[in-house]
Amino acid sequence: MSPGKARLLTLAALVLVVSAGVLAALEYDKLRREFSEQVTLSESRAVRDALGMFLAPPLAALQATGKLLAQSGGGRTPAEALLVTRTALADEPGLACAVLTDASGVLAMACRDGQDALTFLRPATGLAGGVWERTRPGGAAIPAASAADMKALGDLLAEAASTQAPGHPAWPAWTWAHRLPGLPGHALSALVPAGAGGDASLLAFSFSLDSLRAALDQALPEGARALLFTSGGQALRASLGTGATGPDGEALFAGPEALDDPLLQSALTAWIAAGKPSGEAFAFTRDGEEWWAAVNALRDDDVRTLAGMALPRRALFELLFRGNRAPLYAGAGLAMAVLLLASLAVAARGRKRRAQAFFEAEAEVEALLAAGESETLEFKSTLRFNLAAGRPGKEIEMASMKAITAFMNSSGGVLAVGVDDQGEPLGLEPDGFENEDHLLRHFTSLFAQHVGIEFLGLAAFGMRSCRGRRILLVRCAPSREPVILKGGKEEEFYLRAGPSSRKLSLSDVLRHVAKGRREL
Repeated sequence: MSPGKARLLTLAALVLVVSAGVLAALEYDKLRREFSEQVTLSESRAVRDALGMFLAPPLAALQATGKLLAQSGGGRTPAEALLVTRTALADEPGLACAVLTDASGVLAMACRDGQDALTFLRPATGLAGGVWERTRPGGAAIPAASAADMKALGDLLAEAASTQAPGHPAWPAWTWAHRLPGLPGHALSALVPAGAGGDASLLAFSFSLDSLRAALDQALPEGARALLFTSGGQALRASLGTGATGPDGEALFAGPEALDDPLLQSALTAWIAAGKPSGEAFAFTRDGEEWWAAVNALRDDDVRTLAGMALPRRALFELLFRGNRAPLYAGAGLAMAVLLLASLAVAARGRKRRAQAFFEAEAEVEALLAAGESETLEFKSTLRFNLAAGRPGKEIEMASMKAITAFMNSSGGVLAVGVDDQGEPLGLEPDGFENEDHLLRHFTSLFAQHVGIEFLGLAAFGMRSCRGRRILLVRCAPSREPVILKGGKEEEFYLRAGPSSRKLSLSDVLRHVAKGRREL
């Protein structure tokens, strides 16, 4: 071959490699954005849902107590009013205060102060002010609750109630951030009617901002920041400090120009620029680093307050790939392009596999559940909510992921979520997902984090109907390579052993892998 032809072939090969790299890079960027959006949405909803799970029990109690009070009629004695607030505070550990009002303002209050409880009862003279009393003697003195403070709280609750749509109220109503009369800290209050007919009585439960922030932080991935925005384009400050004043919480929530936290300022600015979306991921850059964020309305019928999180891209990829970095520069050479194209092929096979019909007919689902748990079938009541503890739990999520890896390391099988041990469909309402799309996104995020997206092609999953309930079915194909369950600091290997999953020791794993290789 002449030198000229050799150079031409070399150049053509280089052009081919670069072209493949560029195309792969473009496809990789598209996939990266799709996965970033998907995982960001899932994680932000988990943060919002953690707050929802924290609020759900006391809000249910608020609704029930309000209805009972309304049915019992008005004219409550001071002792009865005080008993209502003290009982509510004792029954709901997440509460900061319980407040009962009438047409004249605050009638009775019970508030938490560490392990003690403080009570307030409006004086018989009719004045709005009064003295706090401790349920335990010997505690620190509490400043008197001024008439002005109590009037401000009563007016705030009445104003929040007046914002409800006539004929179609969406109780509970919510206040903006406010101070608790005579007490340190700030709170948000939820309220419902507590009187019948024209009775203006209200029952309110107040939640400290510190407890709400702790509930948000509980579900945050490592490296993420919690976000609490208002529809007016303000954010809850990262540090509340001591200078926040005013019942409207102006100093607690601030616009971008008034925030002293650069990251929070960037996130809020990007959210406003994106049109203040709810349930949509958006990206922004801070100090040269790309961040992804999303916020979601606390309630579908009330978009005044939105909760979510922001996560740097590096942490997002660690969450997705558990430290196995994807090729960052596909155009650097053919090897990178091949790796990327291989991953695309896996994803394509996964999409094809998931598109295949499985247990589409309800009769097929009925027959599946009737067979009972076995080496190839396992039931889980929920995807993330611990029914025994009454709260969401990571251990519940990991139980489903454990079953999936065990099926893949064995002969395959089906995981049915939303089904009790006897095969009775329960549905997935206890998990608290806003819709099925949210549930499936959350499942995909769990799979990517704890099983690995490289095994997504081995799983077909979807929502199915059975006896009026919607359940999640996950069909797992056997894997030709070990599938490791990635937890916190440990990695674990599971096999099916009858109707359960058995964890193998390292030596057992090595023997199992060696046996599998001999059989190939």
